[in-house]
Amino acid sequence: MLDKGEIQQYGTPSEVLKNPKTDFVKRLVERERRTCSLEDDKLGECKFSGAGKAY
Repeated sequence: MLDKGEIQQYGTPSEVLKNPKTDFVKRLVERERRTCSLEDDKLGECKFSGAGKAY
């Protein structure tokens, strides 16, 4: 996970969702959960989500 070009957290999507390490990552995780209303392991299936997608 990058914020303004700085690495905030590195890990698999499931690791990041289970243990967000910075406030920036925590906010993104919570937004994904609210937007998609799915269990963490299903967030990648949400059409509005970027979870689980590599860019």
